[in-house]
Amino acid sequence: IQALPKLDVSRQKANTRDQWEALLAVDDAIKSIVKELEGKKILDKTVIIFMTDNAYAHGEHRWEGKRCPYDVCMQTPLLIYYPGKSGDKIEKLVGNIDIAPTIIELAGAKAGIGQDGISLVPLIEGKTVLWRDAILGHWGGGGLVSPSNPPNFWSVRTGNYRYTEYDT
Repeated sequence: IQALPKLDVSRQKANTRDQWEALLAVDDAIKSIVKELEGKKILDKTVIIFMTDNAYAHGEHRWEGKRCPYDVCMQTPLLIYYPGKSGDKIEKLVGNIDIAPTIIELAGAKAGIGQDGISLVPLIEGKTVLWRDAILGHWGGGGLVSPSNPPNFWSVRTGNYRYTEYDT
C-alpha cells in the first residue's frame, strides 16, 4: 500500500462535529416518528430498524471517511426496536445481508429469490440458533488510493479477528 498523505486534524474535528450535528436532527426525526406511532396506537406492532451502510474513520489508522478495512469502518451500529423486548445486546456476527431476510420474516412474506443473509428474528427472540462464525467484507471501489479511498480489498471477520488482503 502506498504511503498516505498527512491528515488534516482540524478538518477531521470539523467533520466529526458536523456528523454529531446531523445526528441530532436524526434523533429529532426518530422522536417525532415514535410519537406519531404512539399517537396512532401502533408502536406495539411496529419494528424499527436503525442502521447504516458503514462507519466512518476520523483519522484512525491514517484513514478518513467511510471506506477502510479496519473495524472502525466495518463495524456499524444496528439497533432494532422490537415490541416486548428490552435492551439486549446480541454478540453475533451480522451484516446488512441479514436485514432483508429479517424484514421478510417479520412481514410473514416469502422471498421471491434466494437470500444470502439470515433472519435476525430468532436472535432477537432469544432463541438458540446455529449461527455463522465469520463474515466476509469487500471494498471494490479502489482506484486512486487516498486517506478516503483504500485499494480494493477482501476481509474475513470472526468474533475476534479480521484478515484482509488487498488487490495490491
